[in-house]
Amino acid sequence: MPVPILTDLVIIFGLSIAVLFLCHHLMVPVTVGFILTGILDFEISTFRLSQQAPLAGKSRALVELCKKYGVTVLAIRRDSQMLPNPEPDMQLLANELLIVMGTPDNLSNANRLFKNPEVTT
Repeated sequence: MPVPILTDLVIIFGLSIAVLFLCHHLMVPVTVGFILTGILDFEISTFRLSQQAPLAGKSRALVELCKKYGVTVLAIRRDSQMLPNPEPDMQLLANELLIVMGTPDNLSNANRLFKNPEVTT
C-alpha cells in the first residue's frame, strides 16, 4: 500500500534533482535556479498521463509542450524509474508521471493534454 507522504517526498526529491541538473546544465548557480523559479512566477507541477490523453504514445510531445504551450518537462517517472531531463523525442506512455515547469497560465492551458478527451454528446 503506497504511503502518500513517501510519494510526496520522492516527488520533491525528484524536483530538486531536476532543478540541480538544469542549473548545472545551464551553468547557473543552484541557488539562483531555486530563487528564479519563485521570482519569475514559474511553478513546478506534476501530471499523470491518462490512457487516452492527446500526448500518450507521442514521441515529439516534449517539443510540442515546450514550443506551443511554454511547459518544460523536467523529469518523467516511468514505473519505478525516474528519468531526469528527458530527450525531446522520448515517447510518452500512459500512466507516466510528468514533472513539469511553466507559468501558472501555461500549465493550466496544457492541462487538457494530459487527460482523456471529454466526450460531448
